Amino acid sequence: MKIIVRCHQCDSNEEAALLEIGNENLHQVICDKGHRSSIIITQQKHEILFEVAAYAIVDGYYREAISSFAPSLERYYEFFIKVISVELPCKEFEKAWKQVAIQSERQLGGYIFLYLNVYLTSPNILPQPLVKLRNDVVHKGHIPSREDALKFGEAVAQIINEGCNLLHSTKSDNLMEIVRQTICPNNGANHAVLILSTYLNCLVKSKLTPLEEHLKTVLTHNQPRF
Repeated sequence: MKIIVRCHQCDSNEEAALLEIGNENLHQVICDKGHRSSIIITQQKHEILFEVAAYAIVDGYYREAISSFAPSLERYYEFFIKVISVELPCKEFEKAWKQVAIQSERQLGGYIFLYLNVYLTSPNILPQPLVKLRNDVVHKGHIPSREDALKFGEAVAQIINEGCNLLHSTKSDNLMEIVRQTICPNNGANHAVLILSTYLNCLVKSKLTPLEEHLKTVLTHNQPRF
């Protein structure tokens, strides 16, 4: 995913740099005048994947949208588990996570029972029709409609937003520690910090607007699209 950001070295606020978002939170950007900058984004993997899916809907790739919404939800499960488990020994957590990382069903099971153990209630999960839609898209080559992609994305967003709001209310310090570890894994260096304007943002408690409204801002931000 590529977005336009302001160059922090230019005198003018209008100078643009192209940020191509990858797997890490630290990125290198070069503006129109050739200035090279290091930028750290605060968004977590599940938030970036959700945004990739939103861009896919705007571009008309509904199958690809669901294929990004689904791992967004899985990375939220990982994020939630890390926040709750932040006080566990790091090496032991990584050792245990390796046992579930290769199968999404194991991650979902870990999420459900950890949630139940901490909050004494079961979490909301995807309804079975949407699980079937995801499986048909990913494994059977099903081509969904725009309505399918929107419905799937809205359900994923609701689960993630509710869970992150709950973490903010009950485990705020843990949450911010995981964010800190993600964006500065080596207590690192002096880089510009960029908080992207994304639909999901675990840094604050939030109430979701309709996903369709967010897609309009994505369309405006990235014109022309076709």
